[in-house]
Amino acid sequence: PSSPLIPSPTQLSCFLHFTKVNLGVCNATKYEVDLDLQGIGPDILAEVNDKVLSDAGISVGNIIHLKRGCVVWQNSSDAK
Repeated sequence: PSSPLIPSPTQLSCFLHFTKVNLGVCNATKYEVDLDLQGIGPDILAEVNDKVLSDAGISVGNIIHLKRGCVVWQNSSDAK
């Protein structure tokens, strides 16, 4: 099993770029400021309540894509 990612300041940017390029979340990078202000990174995104993400302006569809995408990203070479 892979070890958990240690959060870093660039992880969120890298993850959002990954979801934009690889998962079709066209406006993913626009969520960076709001997610960062809440301390939400790809390491915990899947556990965050959908209402919190919705309140940050993320659509229901993009919430699903981002939550699924964080698992894909963490297992990709882009996260290493």
